Amino acid sequence: MNTLDAIDWEILNATADDWENVEQIAQMLPAGLANHDTLTRRILRLVEWGLLESRSEEGHFIPATGQKNGPDIRGAWFAMTPKGRAAWASSEHGTGI
Repeated sequence: MNTLDAIDWEILNATADDWENVEQIAQMLPAGLANHDTLTRRILRLVEWGLLESRSEEGHFIPATGQKNGPDIRGAWFAMTPKGRAAWASSEHGTGI
């Protein structure tokens, strides 16, 4: 089982009620928690783990690979999956909210 850290939990928290793009997710994170590259990697990892789903306006989003600076996910939208909601709700990082 994959363990959520504070960054993962905050990303899931940002997608708890609606589809969000990377810019919207970044605005919802606590200041200084993650830079853009870290945020991109974490979002893609959460998609890989099945905790987030992704889409574009044209249909299901599949991240590009092999790009020099990593995949460009600016056109993608992300939402929690049922598995992501369970992990988010049971994480120690969510206690106290």
